[in-house]
Amino acid sequence: MPRGAAGRAEGRISLNRILDRMSDISILEAQHGPPDARRYSYEPTWQMRGLTDLHIGFSQISERP
Repeated sequence: MPRGAAGRAEGRISLNRILDRMSDISILEAQHGPPDARRYSYEPTWQMRGLTDLHIGFSQISERP
């Protein structure tokens, strides 16, 4: 497997493992506003529209025995 593909697979697997340990994921209103008026800031680039930050809240799922 080429290194780029291996890195993408590793990132996908890691993110899925992290998300498996969270529930009730939500965007924090204090930083981004209420659901009907969200505010985000983006990196000033023409190549990719990337967020400068994303504040989230979540509940941790208890560890399995």
